[in-house]
Amino acid sequence: MKNRLKIKSFILKYESVLSSFVVVLFILILTVKLLLPNFLRITTIFTERKELTTKLVQLKKKEALLTLQNRDVLAEDFARLNMIVPASKDYVLLFSTLDQLQQSTGVFVTRSDFQLGVVSTSSALLKKPVGEPSFLLPINLEVTGDIGQIEIFLRSLTNLSGRMITVNHLQLTMLDDGSVRSSIDGNAYFNPLPKTIGKIDSPLPQIKHEYRQIIERVSQNMVLDRQPPEFPSQVPVGNDNLFF
Repeated sequence: MKNRLKIKSFILKYESVLSSFVVVLFILILTVKLLLPNFLRITTIFTERKELTTKLVQLKKKEALLTLQNRDVLAEDFARLNMIVPASKDYVLLFSTLDQLQQSTGVFVTRSDFQLGVVSTSSALLKKPVGEPSFLLPINLEVTGDIGQIEIFLRSLTNLSGRMITVNHLQLTMLDDGSVRSSIDGNAYFNPLPKTIGKIDSPLPQIKHEYRQIIERVSQNMVLDRQPPEFPSQVPVGNDNLFF
């Protein structure tokens, strides 16, 4: 009984202090539970805003650099480079290159072999070899001509006049008529275009002096024309009467 009276007297004596403590404790609980998450969100928003501002500045710098470039010139450069190392295997371009070299050098391409599956399927050999900058398209050629024609043909394979073909192995055989048969093992190249573009804050590729030199050399040496042939709207025919 005495203990109860002591507790009651203690409460009555410190009632105001206890009430204040309860109120403060309640406010602290509400602050932690309700206001603190809002403060965290505000901090996150300010951090993201700072990051977006930085990316926006970088994007404006990119835009300023791109405005200095001529879109038509870049598109033309890409079209030319795509004829040297295309985005796909493009065996049509490869045969066009060989046909053009045959006409310009005077050699005869008597055989052109590809590794089984590399032309017929789009999924074959899509793994880039370690240490190679491009995907490889193995090719084996056999050409005949005199020694001078063969030499010009070999140089033309890598002079950026058409699809680039490098030579890994070369075997020359002298024929009875004085001509030379050349067996060539080599590679053509292709680079599939990326499916995604870079991030906003990724740096732009620099157009260096070496790049301009390559473009100028391609412009001077390119002999292929990928424009589709123009067909006449009316094709002249012979006798239109099938019975006379």
